[in-house]
Amino acid sequence: SCRQCRGVKTWSFNAAPYSSEIQRHPTIRILPRTSVGPPPVVDRTDTKKRYCGDIEVLPKSVVRILHEASSPPFLRWISELTGEPALIPDPYLEGGGIHQIAHGGFLKVHADFNWNERLQLYRRLNVLLYLNPGWRPEWGGALELWNSDMSSAVQEILPENNTMVVFTTDDTSFHGHPHTLACPRDVTRSSIAFYLYSPIRPNVNFQGRRQGTDYRAIEGDAFPPQVPGKGAGKKADSATLPCCMSLRERIKNKVKQVFLH
Repeated sequence: SCRQCRGVKTWSFNAAPYSSEIQRHPTIRILPRTSVGPPPVVDRTDTKKRYCGDIEVLPKSVVRILHEASSPPFLRWISELTGEPALIPDPYLEGGGIHQIAHGGFLKVHADFNWNERLQLYRRLNVLLYLNPGWRPEWGGALELWNSDMSSAVQEILPENNTMVVFTTDDTSFHGHPHTLACPRDVTRSSIAFYLYSPIRPNVNFQGRRQGTDYRAIEGDAFPPQVPGKGAGKKADSATLPCCMSLRERIKNKVKQVFLH
């Protein structure tokens, strides 16, 4: 539902039911994540990331939230929030759905694919809703948003329950949580992810259609050699504005926080 809070228009999903149902749902198949498109430039076999994007087996509560996120009221709201016109949801959940990362897992810094071949649309927004009641800062797992020249993380966001993060998808929107999780072994870092698309070709931070994920090394990373022409785009110009800066400016540098009913 859309409402006013401290003068800022917000969208409230209330994540609590989704988190509990994901844990107990008897038919959900959360599988080891495999790469989509060209081979990535980093071996992800030890990331301990699992996902489920099959709408037919997702818990009903998760299906409801995905339907709500595809509704005209939500699309109008997020278009007004971000300034992105002509937004279209993905009925196939390419790369979306439930994401979980277990103790010792990580997600290397990367920029996502910017072109959906099936939809013939440009990917414009990532929307993440975290489902982690009682998450503690000492467990790590903060989403890191890096600048375009990969010199530093410019923002870190803990995956606390009912926090929604919205950011631009482009060639310099580098993000991840590259450090291993220190949460208890019976706790996972869980989220619902969905992506919004547009028929309008981006005019900034866009070097061409890319269906692979562009992984980038940070200090301490040891990536295998990159396969030329596969998996990654060209390195962004260091003079480019930090990732998502235009979006953050439009929302007054505030990360979107979704409040419980």
